[in-house]
Amino acid sequence: MPVFGKNFDWKTGQGLVILNKRGVSKTAAIAAEAVEGEPVSWISQFGSVTFNYVGREFPMVGINEAGLVVAALGTRWSEYPACDYDSLTNSAKSRLNR
Repeated sequence: MPVFGKNFDWKTGQGLVILNKRGVSKTAAIAAEAVEGEPVSWISQFGSVTFNYVGREFPMVGINEAGLVVAALGTRWSEYPACDYDSLTNSAKSRLNR
């Protein structure tokens, strides 16, 4: 049985534990101006448990019943090197619209 632990140190002081059932129809929540065409839709293949502080369908971290863990990591203190555009794949370059 997969086991997963996570701290949840956020300024809000509270978080949500959401149980997500398998076989549920989902649609990506994106801003209309962010992409052309329709948002991606799918049916969840696995059940999962997710943790967040926003609400259902906006997970920060979670684990599905197959044991796959996905987490959004970030810190306001992060610094990133300048992008070496020439080393990117054509696919990545097309997403940057350069």
